[in-house]
Amino acid sequence: MSNSLVVPKKKFNLTAYIIWGLVLGLLTGLMFGDLCAHLKIIGVIFIQLLQMTILPYILTSLIVGIGGLSFYEARNLAIRGGVLLFLFWGAILAVVFMMPLAFPTVETASFFSVSSVAEPPHNDFLALYIPSNPFSSLANSMVPAVVLFGICIGIALISIKEKKEFINVMTVARDALTKVAKAVVYLTPIGVFAFAANAAGTMTIEDVARLQVFFITFIIMSVVLTFLVFPLIVTTLTPIKYRDVLSISKSALVTSFTTGNLFIILPLITDQVKLLLRSQPNSDNDNQNLPEVIIPVTFNFPDAGQLGSVLFILFGGWFAGSSISVLQYPELAFSGILSFFGGSNLAIPYLLNYYHLSMDYFQLYIIAGIINGYFATMAAAMHLICFTIVCAYSMSHGLKFSIHKIIINTLIAFGITLGLVIVTRFYLSATVETKMTQCSVLDSMSIKNPVKSTVKLEPPKRSLLDEIFVKKNAPNRLEQIRKTKLLRVGYNANTMPFAFFNSKNELVGYDVQMAHNLARDLGCDIEFIPFSFKDIAKGLNNNLIDIVMSGVYVNLDRIKDLDFTEFYMKIHPALMVKDYRAKEFNSLEKIKKMKNLKLAILEGSAFIPAIKKGMPSAKIIEIKSYTDFFEGKVKADALVHSAEQGATWALKYPDYDVVILKGVKHNTAVSYAIAKGDLPFLEYLNYWVKIQKWNGVMDANYSYWVLGNVPELKKPRWSIYHDVLKLDE
Repeated sequence: MSNSLVVPKKKFNLTAYIIWGLVLGLLTGLMFGDLCAHLKIIGVIFIQLLQMTILPYILTSLIVGIGGLSFYEARNLAIRGGVLLFLFWGAILAVVFMMPLAFPTVETASFFSVSSVAEPPHNDFLALYIPSNPFSSLANSMVPAVVLFGICIGIALISIKEKKEFINVMTVARDALTKVAKAVVYLTPIGVFAFAANAAGTMTIEDVARLQVFFITFIIMSVVLTFLVFPLIVTTLTPIKYRDVLSISKSALVTSFTTGNLFIILPLITDQVKLLLRSQPNSDNDNQNLPEVIIPVTFNFPDAGQLGSVLFILFGGWFAGSSISVLQYPELAFSGILSFFGGSNLAIPYLLNYYHLSMDYFQLYIIAGIINGYFATMAAAMHLICFTIVCAYSMSHGLKFSIHKIIINTLIAFGITLGLVIVTRFYLSATVETKMTQCSVLDSMSIKNPVKSTVKLEPPKRSLLDEIFVKKNAPNRLEQIRKTKLLRVGYNANTMPFAFFNSKNELVGYDVQMAHNLARDLGCDIEFIPFSFKDIAKGLNNNLIDIVMSGVYVNLDRIKDLDFTEFYMKIHPALMVKDYRAKEFNSLEKIKKMKNLKLAILEGSAFIPAIKKGMPSAKIIEIKSYTDFFEGKVKADALVHSAEQGATWALKYPDYDVVILKGVKHNTAVSYAIAKGDLPFLEYLNYWVKIQKWNGVMDANYSYWVLGNVPELKKPRWSIYHDVLKLDE
């Protein structure tokens, strides 16, 4: 017999490997930067492997769990679970509504976004919730519909006597799916490494800095819910201790946090909660299986991660300078709960639109979700764990609590949360830049590949040569331009982002860039000549300028005197008002009912006829420069503008907000104007505009000048590989 010592096999510690995967992924991202973007595919493969068993698992679990219940047990679950569900929702929203106290005062603005004027997406809620074709619901991941189908089959089985064999088959299928899911979970360290490396290597400091207020408050909210509020609810309503809750939750919390996916931990949560219930005195074997019913059903309802996103709506209102008042919190809570049944990507756009916030903020929400999504999933996991514990314990033992315990634990949760909010407020007030930064982007924009040009600051007087040219009906304008090698372009510096002077006093803008492109194609230089919109026809028809390229709106009155190229952009009417008055102008009906309404509008604007027709009682004040309104030289309630241009002006004057006139069908086209009857020049320009569209030139200009995507200002992602070791040189 051998006397050698037998060393026991060391147990595989999945949590430790997951943490190592996270740490190594972060270090890899910092080391190699953008090169880690390719690792995302590994993470995607991992997530898809994990997801392949989830919907079948939910379906089989519901059928087995509900089908095996008696009528009494089913009714008990509906009543007790419903009450507890509202209790947890109330606790979540209470913490959410405390977090805006941490928001500092800040001024900000952003470039125009197409999403701000886009119609809300149409969602087929019937298909989402009603499984008219269960196989289609499974194939298209319609989770609510799949859950409803499973619940219906389970309820039907309750009253069927010969159900044992069918339930046994479903039980075997469920166990097989669980086994597959557990096997794939062992790949978690690899998936976590890939996701962490990709995130650490591709996220920029600017992305984080732009969202730090929401980023920090959301993280604090998630941590408070996960490690304070939810465990305290369990310890308040059951004899289960705080440390026991954390002990059975740690693996699920680490996995959910590192993968950012709640689906994959459903089997893990079920096993851990069953283990905890089994350890309780007077444990009933039948009631130990309650988590298999509670978890799939509860998963379909809004969780802490989703309802926590209500904080983003409060953040959006604060960011826009039109904070949602406390009196609106009940309405927000109700609409939030209902809307999040369809998921965050459906709920956030709906709530932004409902509270008249820019759809541009949804893009910020997506960016923030890169990091906040992990904390949201962690909070959702603890929500599901604690709710399942309390609900199952309630059904098997009944809730055990005292008023004294409720008061003490509530005060503890409130005190700690309030303390964290106050500390966060001081920190954010000291560190957050209270002035907007996009204005510096606007001032730094410049013309690409310019031709030789001169910029006149005063309109020229009519010359004798011009008189002779007009009287003798000299060659058409196109021939004149080619002969003189000079293109005379009319501009109006009030038309940001189409034409304006940057911080270097250079004439720049969307149409200024297009003018340089046109001159290059014509093989000539440019002379930029200022004009007023009220004199636009005079300048063109009297041969003082060849073409107007400065955000010219087309309307029927102008068509009488001018010719226009085909449209190259559609703009949307809007008003600019002081931030605090934005809610007064958020609907056309409100505006029409206003008494003594004064509207400022640029002299000669194409919007004047439409305003006179649509708002006959409003007093129209024509101004020569938009700065007269913004600097208070002209007293008016609002400035009539377009959403595209107004967003740019708001960068310079962040005290003002752009109010999109929803429901107004009077969208206006932008075109280039030339003298009436100059058909050869018009034909050339129409083909030229089409070519610019086909070649993507206009799309690139739109992205640069209107949307504010300035590639040259985006610094390469810092990494040790590029910036410290300089191995790529």
